[in-house]
Amino acid sequence: MIKAEYVVEFYQTIGEKGGESVKQEYGVDFYSEIGEKGGRKNMDLRFTAK
Repeated sequence: MIKAEYVVEFYQTIGEKGGESVKQEYGVDFYSEIGEKGGRKNMDLRFTAK
């Protein structure tokens, strides 16, 4: 399992880079939302796993 600290940053980075690369098709907001949801989901997993 990936460490939660890494995962939150990973999803935020995907949100930013993904939004930049395909914002003409989907929009930055779409990828930013994925980044936020992914980060929150994995933060929840970190706290419940302990």
